[in-house]
Amino acid sequence: MDRDFTQEQTRREVFAVVLRYAALGAMTAIGYLVSVRRGGLVRRGGCAGAKFCSECAMLKKCNLPQALAVKEILMRIENVRK
Repeated sequence: MDRDFTQEQTRREVFAVVLRYAALGAMTAIGYLVSVRRGGLVRRGGCAGAKFCSECAMLKKCNLPQALAVKEILMRIENVRK
């Protein structure tokens, strides 16, 4: 990238730059679509986390009905153990 702009670029260099920016754009678009999809699932009451609520890293912050039920059961189990 330290080339002088007055020098001509070869086809290979132009092609490499075009592919690099196309890949960057594709990764950005995929990341955006994944984040929008994940947010939409949570708003509709679905979960985009782990297969089971008890395995989910977001369980403490989750307010979905299934997660609330799991938290209640886990609290009961902890109380029985004490």
